[in-house]
Amino acid sequence: MFSDIEHEPIGNVRFVTGPKYERKTAARRFKTWFKYCWQATRLAFRTKGDPKLFIVAQPPFLSLLGYLQKKLMGRRYFLWIDDVWPDIIVGQKMREGSSWGIRLWAGFNRVTFRHAEHVFTLGPYMRDKVRQYVPENIPITIIPTWVDIDSIRPIPKEQNPFAAEHGLGDKLTVLYSGNLGLTHDIQSILEAARILRNEVSLHFMIIGAGPQWDSIERSIKEHQDANVTLLPLQPIDVLPFSLATADIAIASLEQGIEGVSMPSKTYYSMAAGSAIVGICETNSDLAHVVLSNQCGGVVRPKSPEALAELILRMATDREQLGRLRENARHAAVNCYSRSANTPKLRAILEGKVEPVAQGQS
Repeated sequence: MFSDIEHEPIGNVRFVTGPKYERKTAARRFKTWFKYCWQATRLAFRTKGDPKLFIVAQPPFLSLLGYLQKKLMGRRYFLWIDDVWPDIIVGQKMREGSSWGIRLWAGFNRVTFRHAEHVFTLGPYMRDKVRQYVPENIPITIIPTWVDIDSIRPIPKEQNPFAAEHGLGDKLTVLYSGNLGLTHDIQSILEAARILRNEVSLHFMIIGAGPQWDSIERSIKEHQDANVTLLPLQPIDVLPFSLATADIAIASLEQGIEGVSMPSKTYYSMAAGSAIVGICETNSDLAHVVLSNQCGGVVRPKSPEALAELILRMATDREQLGRLRENARHAAVNCYSRSANTPKLRAILEGKVEPVAQGQS
């Protein structure tokens, strides 16, 4: 298994240190992808025997490794797809779907995906997007990203040092924690906080890193947003406490990338027992997770008034908020934990489940 962090072997799993992921620019990201693919390809071809290959398509070109192994060495490979490229680029309007580069990339997907034994992805909308690249005779099974429900769990605020450090013990906390990329609708969160600035029991917290950091910091200072705290990404040992501080957690998915991406931090916030507010369209896997598990609500992107209204409604009805939080934790344990998902994944990889090409769930 590749990682950019040093790991000791765990059981029969050996970790190979890969290149450090550089994501500041598109050029650096593509350079990292190429280095990772090259290192993985060399390792696979040096491996003896007849292993099954389980390929997580990050970087997205890594499916080529499975294709080459199948064609040159007769090895079977399974694909896990958690972001659908190049559809993300098209959805973000960075390129037209008819451009030669996008059409070439889509053709690459069709060639390298169609020889997989089985394809895994995160949700029903993503499954439908992936199907355009995968023939009907190849099964696509939904297995969501799982979260460690033992390390990420609800922690009462009176026992939470992070909440105490930031004076949130008696506040209903609304948290956005994660990437502050240009495509994330942080502006709506700030505007919603300003609409609710007179609700003294509410406090907003934004934790993250990314291109929007400077503009968010300036905006908070200019508007004197006393009900908003901005913090950098926290150390990994602080994460269980920072996530558990949230009564309400916000996850954002921009317009145009419904079905091609899913913010995995949603599952972590659910494990921490937070009600979820999804800033997204309803035809997305984020909305599906929130609404099907009855653990929160959704508003469309760039709708700060609707966002403020939803947060206030949840904050006002504490009994209902408690039920939403209980539902979130229950879903994390029963649907998005390792124990809920790895048995199904393992059974398919070991050939103990008969593949079905249609109607996977």
